Amino acid sequence: MSDGLIEELGVLERACFHARRASDVFRAVDSALQRLVGHRLLTVLVYDDAGALATRLYSSDPATYPEGATDPVASPAWADQVLHWGLPFVGHRAEELASVFAHHERLILLGLGSVVNMPLRWQGQVLGSVNMLDAQGRYAHLDIDLVRIIAHTAVPALLAG
Repeated sequence: MSDGLIEELGVLERACFHARRASDVFRAVDSALQRLVGHRLLTVLVYDDAGALATRLYSSDPATYPEGATDPVASPAWADQVLHWGLPFVGHRAEELASVFAHHERLILLGLGSVVNMPLRWQGQVLGSVNMLDAQGRYAHLDIDLVRIIAHTAVPALLAG
């Protein structure tokens, strides 16, 4: 493990230690993933019991993607992969976004063409997801395990909320 990664994990841990609200933890995860991986938009979502609706708890761009907004989960295949099996979804091209997201046109207009949806699991159940979006092809060489580790620091905030 590199010294830079250990230092970044320490910054994240201290931010979580001092957090007073779930949004403080989400902001710390956002900052860590921004510095370690990079993204233009990060959101944290929770899903209803049927996996049909997603509610945004956090957004790095609340003016464009407001917190508290609810969207339908567009693709049954995506829901199976992410919500039922707990496996991340990584899309590299705008066409992949179009195949799984109802609001893909808005994402594409914003210049977002790649996505990472990292499910957050606790006791075998998906509680929500951390979602990073950036330009097309941005996550072609992604260290998915690093994203999983950083994203899962948000689990206690989801459990408390």
